[in-house]
Amino acid sequence: MDNLSVNINNIKDPEFWRQISKNRDKQCPGEANNFSCAPKREFWDNMAKCYDSLETCDVYLDMVKEIIELLKKSGALGKDKIVLDVGCGTGNYAVRFSELCKEVTGIDVSEKMLKEFTEKTEKKEIKNIRIFQSDWTDFDIYQNNFENAFDLVFASMTPLTRETSLLDKMLRCSRRFLGIVAWAGVKDNRVVDEICRELWGKDIIHPPDMIVSFNYLYSLGYAPEIKFFWGKWEKIRETEEQADSVIRLLENNKKLEESEKQFIREKMKTLEKDGKIASYTDVRIAFMLIDTLKRKE
Repeated sequence: MDNLSVNINNIKDPEFWRQISKNRDKQCPGEANNFSCAPKREFWDNMAKCYDSLETCDVYLDMVKEIIELLKKSGALGKDKIVLDVGCGTGNYAVRFSELCKEVTGIDVSEKMLKEFTEKTEKKEIKNIRIFQSDWTDFDIYQNNFENAFDLVFASMTPLTRETSLLDKMLRCSRRFLGIVAWAGVKDNRVVDEICRELWGKDIIHPPDMIVSFNYLYSLGYAPEIKFFWGKWEKIRETEEQADSVIRLLENNKKLEESEKQFIREKMKTLEKDGKIASYTDVRIAFMLIDTLKRKE
């Protein structure tokens, strides 16, 4: 009880959340059937080809559209604005930002994600996007003249926002706005959960979501504005592609045995219809916007 009292008294102290972030591996058990907190570069490379599958999901597209409208309304996007997209992936947001802003810079660790991104910019003949392949964790913002260089720093669905030191880095790059899109407590896929229970006897334990980033920024004196999005994400894929997707997801933290991979493939076959599988994930996503001019010192 004493420890609980100490924690409650300290939750407004940024150092409390720095320690939570620093000990994230303890918060996210690294057992064989759990996701790791920080997916490896190989994980994102393997996801590159199927990453844009949500671009056919109306619920996802409606969320993206509303987030962009909120950014426009706040003044974070506009013809004179310069934007940095951290963990930009295949450029789903960055390409859309480029139509509204003076310049967009994307940075991501995955070569294959950025290959997809580059192909989009070439196909659309986009001239106001710069792309950096680098790990934000050790990217030198001073050598690359990123400090205080962007009107908006944006990061969507990336584990980078779970680390307070990396949030600090984003803040140092922003002249005014920081926008974050992240999981917010709901990420339930019946098929994946069922596979995990059958293989290992329990559900996936997902890593921390918006909790740490929101509370850390709040403890620094910022006033985060939050918008939640609920829905069901649908992905329709060929049976083999769906099986490979689940295997990649689970292998993020543990190399699966061939027998486990075969189990997943056989499971997928029981769910297919006309050679395809519709996968549904119940989600709750949070969009958080920080205006650094509205800070309590």
